[in-house]
Amino acid sequence: MADERELVRSKVDILDLIGQRVRLKKSGRNWTGLCPFHEDRNPSFSVSPDVGRYKCWSCGESGDVFTWVMKTQGLEFRDALELLAKQAGVELTRGYGPDKGKRQAMADAMATAQAFFRSQLNEFPVALDYCEGRGLDEGVRSDWEIGFAPAIGEALVSELKRRGFRLNDCKELSLVEGDDRNGYGDRFKSRLMFPIRDDQGNLVAFGGRVIGDGFPKYINSSDTPLFSKGKTLYGMHRAKDAVRKLRQAVLVEGYLDVIACHRSGVENAVATLGTAMGEQHVKRLALWADEVVVLYDSDEAGQKAAERATELLTQAGVRSRVALMPAGEDPDTLLRASGPEAVRNSVKRGVEPIEFLLQQIGLRHAVETEEYWHEATAALAHLKNPLEVERHLMPLAGRYPFMRDPARAARALRKMVNQAARKAAQPQEQRQSRPTRQALEMPPLEAAPFRALIEPDLRERAWTICTDPELFLTAEARRLSAAVKEAWSSGQDVSATELMEALADDADRELLAAVLMMDDAPLDEAGFEDVASRLILRRVELVLKSDSAKGGRTDEELRSLDARLKELKGAKPLEKSL
Repeated sequence: MADERELVRSKVDILDLIGQRVRLKKSGRNWTGLCPFHEDRNPSFSVSPDVGRYKCWSCGESGDVFTWVMKTQGLEFRDALELLAKQAGVELTRGYGPDKGKRQAMADAMATAQAFFRSQLNEFPVALDYCEGRGLDEGVRSDWEIGFAPAIGEALVSELKRRGFRLNDCKELSLVEGDDRNGYGDRFKSRLMFPIRDDQGNLVAFGGRVIGDGFPKYINSSDTPLFSKGKTLYGMHRAKDAVRKLRQAVLVEGYLDVIACHRSGVENAVATLGTAMGEQHVKRLALWADEVVVLYDSDEAGQKAAERATELLTQAGVRSRVALMPAGEDPDTLLRASGPEAVRNSVKRGVEPIEFLLQQIGLRHAVETEEYWHEATAALAHLKNPLEVERHLMPLAGRYPFMRDPARAARALRKMVNQAARKAAQPQEQRQSRPTRQALEMPPLEAAPFRALIEPDLRERAWTICTDPELFLTAEARRLSAAVKEAWSSGQDVSATELMEALADDADRELLAAVLMMDDAPLDEAGFEDVASRLILRRVELVLKSDSAKGGRTDEELRSLDARLKELKGAKPLEKSL
C-alpha cells in the first residue's frame, strides 16, 4: 500500500487495541462489550475485525483505529497516526497536517520561552517571596516547572529574536503581542508562569498569575495551533495514570489548587483553564473516569460553577460528587492552613449532586417559602431513579411547613415532583441497547447484498446486485448502491476495509460500516441466491404494476414481461435471474 495510513492500519490489530480498555466477548463475526463512551449496562459496543471498525449501537460512537486513539486519548489525527505508527514499527515519511518543520519550530519557540521564564524566577526576589508565601518551595517550583515573566521592556521578545524566531509566528503561539508595523511586546508581564502541557506531556501553552493584586488575576494563552482552551485540562498529563487507576478525577479551579491537591496526595486532580467547565472537558474526563469529584471554591461563584459542572457531568452519564470545604477556603489555602489530610478529607466527604443542590437551595430560600419547595421538587424531578426520589423526598416531607401530617406532605410533594418532571420532559430518540437491524432504515432484504460484499465467494455477484440502485426502495440502500458503484468498477477481490476507505464520503462509510457490522448470521450461497432473486422479482412486479396502471406498454410488451416474471419466479441459479 502506497498510503502510509493504510500501512499503519493494516499493522494494528483493532481487537488488541480496543481490548486494552474494553473487555470484549466473541459474538458471531463480531466482538461485543460495554461501550466506554457512555454509561452502558447492556453490551451495545461492537468491534468488527473484518471491517476494521467499532460501533456503539446505543450512543452512536463509531470509527477505526485512528478514531479510537483520537477519542480515547484526546489527540488530533496527525498525532494518532504517529502514535500508532510508532507502536506498529512503521516509519512515516510523509507529512500530515501542518508542515513538520513549522511544528518543530513552534515546539522550539515554546521550549525557549519556558527556559526563559524558568531562568527569570530566581532573578526577582518579589517572585520568590510570593512563591514562599504560597508554600511553593524550590522542589515544588522545579517539579511543576514554575517560572516568572518580568515586566522589563520586551524581555521575552528580545530573547526570541536573539534565538532567531520570527515574532509573527510567536504571536500565533500567544507568546507576544503586536505586529511587524508597530512592533512587538511581551504578552505576559510581572506574572508567575505555569506551563500548560497536553495529555501526552507536550508543552502547548502558558498561564500567568499576577504577583500581588493586579487585574486580571490570571492570563492564559489564547487558542493556538497547539492549544485549545476548551479541551485542555491543566495537570492531566500528570494525573491521568491516577485517574485511570482510580476511575475518578478531582476537578478544581486553578493551577495552585491542582498543585495543592497533588502535594496532598490527591494526584488525580485537574483544572480547566480560565474558562467554565464545558462539554469537551466532560468528554475528556469521561474517557478515563467513571466519577468526578468537584472541589471548587466555597464562595458563591465557586458553588454556582459546581452546580453547572455536575449538571454537565450528569448529562454525559458521569457520576459526580461535590466536595464541601470550610467557608472561605480553596484547596490551596486549606492545605496551607490545615495540612494535606484536610484536603484529602474534603474529597472523601463529597456529597451527591442532589444533596449539594438542596443545600444550595436552602441557602437561597428559607424552608418556609414556596420558592424553596418549588426549586426543591424541581431538582428531585431530574432524578431518573424513583427510589432515589423517595430517599430524598421522605426527609423533606418531615420539614414541609404547609402540612403537619408527614404522609400527606409526602403525597403532596410527590405530586409536585411528578408535575415538574412532566413539565421538564423532552422527547428523546429511542436508542437500541444491542445491535439490531432496526438501527437502520434499511430492511434486511436490502442490507443483505451489501453484507455479502465481505464474503470472498459471494463478492463478485454481490457487487452486481449492490450497484443496481433500481433494485432498492429505501433512500439509504440507493445512496449506498451509488457510492459502492462509484468506488469500485467491478466486484474485484478487495477487503472490507479497502472497500470502506474507497468510499468518498464519511457518511457513506458510516452507513456501510453499520450494515456490515449487523450481528446477523453470514450469508451462504443459497441464502444469497434467495436474496438476489427476491430483489429482482420485487423490481419486476413493481414495473408491471406501474405500467398496467399507466397503460404505458402494449399488450404484447406486458405479456412478455409477465413471461419474464414467471421465468424469474421459477429460476434457481442467479445467472438465470440476471
